[in-house]
Amino acid sequence: MENGRCRRLKDLVSRHHYWSVLVFILLVKILIWTWSLAVAHWVPVTPLRYFSGGHHYQIDPRITEHRVDFLSIWIYSDSEWYLSIAERGYPDTEGMKKAAAAQAARIGYPYTFSPGDPVAKHRKYTEWDADAKYAFFPLYPLTIALFHLLLPLHLAAFVATNTLSALAFLLLYALVFEYFADKGLAFRSLVLLVFYPFSVFYQAYFTEGLFLLLAVLSFYLLKKGRLGLAVASGALLAATKATGVLITIPLLILVIKQSAPAPDRAARRAEKLKRKTARIGPINWSRCGTACLVPLGLASYAFFNRWNTGYWDYFSRALGRWGYQSTEVFDNALTNIFVTGSRLFRLKLFTYGECVVEYAVMVIFLALIVLSYRRLPLELWSFSLLVWLAPIISKDLVSFSRYMSVSFPMFIYLAGIRRRLVFGILCACFVAGSLLTGGMMVTWHWVG
Repeated sequence: MENGRCRRLKDLVSRHHYWSVLVFILLVKILIWTWSLAVAHWVPVTPLRYFSGGHHYQIDPRITEHRVDFLSIWIYSDSEWYLSIAERGYPDTEGMKKAAAAQAARIGYPYTFSPGDPVAKHRKYTEWDADAKYAFFPLYPLTIALFHLLLPLHLAAFVATNTLSALAFLLLYALVFEYFADKGLAFRSLVLLVFYPFSVFYQAYFTEGLFLLLAVLSFYLLKKGRLGLAVASGALLAATKATGVLITIPLLILVIKQSAPAPDRAARRAEKLKRKTARIGPINWSRCGTACLVPLGLASYAFFNRWNTGYWDYFSRALGRWGYQSTEVFDNALTNIFVTGSRLFRLKLFTYGECVVEYAVMVIFLALIVLSYRRLPLELWSFSLLVWLAPIISKDLVSFSRYMSVSFPMFIYLAGIRRRLVFGILCACFVAGSLLTGGMMVTWHWVG
């Protein structure tokens, strides 16, 4: 009787697998929301930790009123900037001058410190450093702003962020199923990604959810033969983060692969015998040219920079304030890989900057990229390689673990683990790590 019910349940889930996956995604989100809210009640946020954690736009009610607000606990670090941009936009040259004057006069800060409070030295306000907003690309705050037309700011950010990330997870499942026609592999990939310890940023007000959605959508649309829509999605990705423009290369690879003739019977037999059979037909240069339009998303933001500030590359100058040194490619790579590695045992476990966790994540993902070369489609593998390489050559390792949360092909590779025990242990470690980082983030401890 019980076996019959189990079979019927499995059949139901199999027939409606997309709905089942969506329910799973929502249940995971509810788990993370519940856990994080509980931790926010259990562990107080100290003013020193909070104010030294970065710039602030609006002060958390835990500091001002000693109460926990569910929508505010997801505001962490860069989230402050996205909320500010969503509500106030980017400043023009005159606005930046006014912001500098307000900073010099110390006026406008949304919190009053007690006389002699040593924490006051950490007073950082997004509207004082308004020029730094250009380091944060516009598509994500624009999405929040659209929801903000109907909803209060924090509720708009919460709804936008979780809608985008839920759609991204669901589409990832669809993409893996499209590539491999394996529901089990698709679901295991999803499980590993949603419980990756640094996927907590898919709940916070960060760009990761939108970035993942547009990246996966680009591959999915091109896989379906919708080149124009795939390129449009890639262009939007380039308007989400500067690294989004790198998806041009994987999309070009897929376009060229699609020029290959369909394998005939002899080719399929040779493939079984492990002979080389890949033959690329005449390259469709028109399609390749269309794929190269992805950088238009970045170009549109550069044009906006020129209109507002007088400089095409003002966003690049702003990124320099956050440690990006795009001209020091080799120095950055050597420092991140070798110099930091040489003092690995002197690094702190959890800290902003040189950190054991960030370095370990860098090494682990490099190993996964090497091991997965023959297991993944070249376009997906190259996407992970570029996502890994971009921060290595452009900045230090700060936030590296967060950047890897969008490297979805590596989770597909890990999902191919055949041994149930090994996969179960990996999942258990991911779940424990996810709960740990979720609790740390909402209490303003280091996360990534």
